[in-house]
Amino acid sequence: MFQSRQQIKYFFIMKKILFPVILVALGTGSAFATMLAKKSTRALEPAYRIVSLGGGQFQCEDADQECSNIVSGDVCEWALDTSVELHRIGSGTMCGTPLYKIP
Repeated sequence: MFQSRQQIKYFFIMKKILFPVILVALGTGSAFATMLAKKSTRALEPAYRIVSLGGGQFQCEDADQECSNIVSGDVCEWALDTSVELHRIGSGTMCGTPLYKIP
């Protein structure tokens, strides 16, 4: 396998120095790729709140806030009143499905 002591020395130097450098570079690259992938999966939408007009009628009003349409455990809440859940716009003045907190 090795023909001289020079080759043996070279092999151990490569093993001790170059391999860890390559592993660190691969790990750093993977971390950046993961971060970019997470950012690209975010889908932000303008959020709307349901407002009662009285007489059993409701209207969807802009909440001046953005939320995620990616389903998670936490429903997006209005910043001015955390008891109000936010939705995406539906058809006309109707609100659609709920939106979720931005991860």
